[in-house]
Amino acid sequence: MLAIVCSSGSGSKVMSRIAAAMVGGMVSSTVLTLCVIPALYALVKQWQLRRSLARPAAQVLSAD
Repeated sequence: MLAIVCSSGSGSKVMSRIAAAMVGGMVSSTVLTLCVIPALYALVKQWQLRRSLARPAAQVLSAD
């Protein structure tokens, strides 16, 4: 795809635009898969863990 983006032959203007969009999509999907989704998963799991640890303490206090 990068070769198509950098080419200068006939029809390269149209193909380079299409290839640039494809390269951008591949890069953004890789970043999303490797960085954003694991970070969101870690935040949600941390929130769930804090919530589950805080809940029993509140129940013990209300039972007394």
